[in-house]
Parts: sequence; C-alpha cells; structure tokens
Amino acid sequence: MKKCFELIPCPYRGKDPHLSDCPVYARQSTCWIFDWVGFYQSMANGEDKKHWLHAMVDMCRECEVYREHAEEMEEVLKSLIYCE
Repeated sequence: MKKCFELIPCPYRGKDPHLSDCPVYARQSTCWIFDWVGFYQSMANGEDKKHWLHAMVDMCRECEVYREHAEEMEEVLKSLIYCE
C-alpha cells in the first residue's frame, strides 16, 4: 500500500522524516490511518491549535488522497470536529 506522501507531490518527500513538521511523514505512516485525534488533543490550547483544525478540515478535502480515501478521511475529520 502506497503512503499518502507517495500518492501526491508532497513537499516532505525525499527529506529526513525526523525533521518533518508533518507527523504522518515523520512516522512514515499515511494520513487515513494516522491518529489525528490523539495528535490534536496533545497540542497546546491556543490559536495555533484552532488554526490547525480549521486548516485540516478545509484543506484535507481538496487533496487527491482524500478523494481516494474519502470514507476513512471523513471519519477522521468528523472525529476531529467533535473531539472539542
């Protein structure tokens, strides 16, 4: 199974995973199985956390990977929205 960063022109591909800002790439996982809720809940409260949630919900649905894994990703996004 190809990982999300292999399916799209990911800006992290080819870089050292340990230096990545993307938790999925850093763990060499894939976005539709990553524990986004746990990641979100571990973030410090504040404007950055709110901005991250809105960016994730808005931008994710525009991604090719989302379209291929819409069912899994929609569950992730719903879980993020309702974990507040």
